[in-house]
Amino acid sequence: VDQNHTILESPEYDYVIYTHGYCEKTIPEFKNKKNFKGEIYHTFSVSQELLDKLIAQNKKIILIGGSKSATDLILKFQDYAYKIAWLVRKPYWFFDYSLRKKWLKQNKNFLYHKAIFLTGLFLSSQIPALSLRIWSWFHLIKTYGKKPHHDFKKFHFGMIDKTQFKKIDEYFQDNGTEGDIAELVADGVILTNGKFIKADTIICCTGSGPTAVGVDLEIDSKQFNTETINKVYRSKVIPELPNLIFTAYHQFSIGTVDGLLQGNWIHAYIQAQPSKADLYRNLTLFSKPFFAKPALFDSGDYLIKSISKMYYPFFSNKEIKTLPFLKWFLATTFNGSKKIVPFDFNPLDISKEQKTKSPLLLIKFFRNFLMP
Repeated sequence: VDQNHTILESPEYDYVIYTHGYCEKTIPEFKNKKNFKGEIYHTFSVSQELLDKLIAQNKKIILIGGSKSATDLILKFQDYAYKIAWLVRKPYWFFDYSLRKKWLKQNKNFLYHKAIFLTGLFLSSQIPALSLRIWSWFHLIKTYGKKPHHDFKKFHFGMIDKTQFKKIDEYFQDNGTEGDIAELVADGVILTNGKFIKADTIICCTGSGPTAVGVDLEIDSKQFNTETINKVYRSKVIPELPNLIFTAYHQFSIGTVDGLLQGNWIHAYIQAQPSKADLYRNLTLFSKPFFAKPALFDSGDYLIKSISKMYYPFFSNKEIKTLPFLKWFLATTFNGSKKIVPFDFNPLDISKEQKTKSPLLLIKFFRNFLMP
């Protein structure tokens, strides 16, 4: 039905796949926001038209955030030779894209970089800080900024080539500031250290968050509240509604290949025909309401650790085939997108209780698919 409760489709469906997820603009709750006389935008709203308008009106702009979207906008403003203020809590770390290009060309002189990358990945679940420090020692990743730091939670697998990195680093030296906003005032922002930055336009490169479920759900003609749900099967299925499958609150990969992987898993799930009792026995308990939990790209934890936790239940219960996944992973990492194909899933057997608690060690994660 639509928002007016008009029936649009009369046929009944066996399953509904809900693909709407993490696309809400995340804008910080600034203290005294109402006092600010200018405009506040999220990076999602900065179209070419708006960019041209801001520059034409000679706006005094401050950009907030240090991730890939922020660096992309900084480079865009540099194309116009237009200076803006840039505020970050901590500069982000990025992969050196020039190394990846050499990996894709199968340059044998860079085999040791591949070995270092895999070593870091192997260590990442238990000691992610050491893992990423190893990558930084061997210059696989790097960060901009006025002083060195080792906050590797500011690493989201973003890639920047050497030319871009040089521009970004030089720009930050002249126009960048590290700090937190204490409050907004009429003509700018005041930082917690007392520094004032004049601005009439704020652009927030502060990521995206979970989207509330946009449809009303009913069970036995009673409204079903998703806001308190904290037990979900494979981050995709609520046991009370086993024929409703969510795909956008859990990702197997980044990019379009994720849709194919989601389809492969959904096929295996439908073939299994799980009952509600099966799902109840195999739920994952989340510390926060599932539909309000942070997105995968969240600086509150190490991304590389979050990824290993995300995959663990699928390997622990042998839902993912070992060799196809390994080939897919190596192709994704070293061969480029042209050779990436989605891996398959084993038939699901959820008639008995399964392991769902994530381990601390990525060694256990690898052991589950290297030693089936």
